[in-house]
Amino acid sequence: MYYLIILKLTIVVNGFLAKILITLNELYYARKAENKSGKYTDVLKMTISNIKSFFNPKKERVKK
Repeated sequence: MYYLIILKLTIVVNGFLAKILITLNELYYARKAENKSGKYTDVLKMTISNIKSFFNPKKERVKK
């Protein structure tokens, strides 16, 4: 029984760490590009919205 709880916790923690690493990677490459059309700010807004949707997935859904 405890093994399942530990397994679920490790899956959640690994998903959280992977999300952080993906957003940091996107920010790094956006800064590296430094496009004049404002690509950095667009990627920054996108990663912030990704982090918000990770913590609150129900709030980000669009109601049809």
